[in-house]
Amino acid sequence: MNCEEFFSGEGICFDGADNDCDGLADGGDTGCSGCGGISPIVVDTRGDGIHLVGLEAGVRFDLLGTGRPLRLGWIQGDEAFLVWDRNGNGRVDDGQEMFGNVTQQRSGERAPNGYEALKEYDDNRDGLLDVRDALFAQLRLWRDGNGNGETDSGELLPLQAVEIRALELTYRESRRRDRHGNELRYRALVHGDRPTVTRFSYDVLLIWRGG
Repeated sequence: MNCEEFFSGEGICFDGADNDCDGLADGGDTGCSGCGGISPIVVDTRGDGIHLVGLEAGVRFDLLGTGRPLRLGWIQGDEAFLVWDRNGNGRVDDGQEMFGNVTQQRSGERAPNGYEALKEYDDNRDGLLDVRDALFAQLRLWRDGNGNGETDSGELLPLQAVEIRALELTYRESRRRDRHGNELRYRALVHGDRPTVTRFSYDVLLIWRGG
């Protein structure tokens, strides 16, 4: 099984890597890093760190965009996914409306992570996504307040609602794994109207299993 078959939802990726972090390479791995990991960008909206849940408290959501929901670790509290409601239907349909390593780029290739996916929309190439870039006004934060994996009324917010004025696209490795198995792989600064509060966005590999 190759990585392309994994991302198309046709099976598990046998890539010689320990994708489910159990100390064994392959053998039915369910994936939390490498080929088997699926990453959206999560924004720490309050500056108090990222808080995630594991599979037991997680949701079923089509993060791959294949029409097949997965069981996933998920955000909690005030954390939010960075999303783009591409079809304008007022909800986040699947992972293709997020930014991560399954985002389709203009070249037809999948982005290696959410920040590389966003760089295509940095119109003036200044390393920031802000009001000078056309996409910025269309970006939303999805706070799944009730943790049901569905976009309910009031859960999609403009970035200005939490005083975000720019997203850094220059990222660095974080490589921090929480107790549930979710991995905060990369991080980048978030610029806001409160200079005394330091906030980050994260490219997060959510722990998951099929079905």
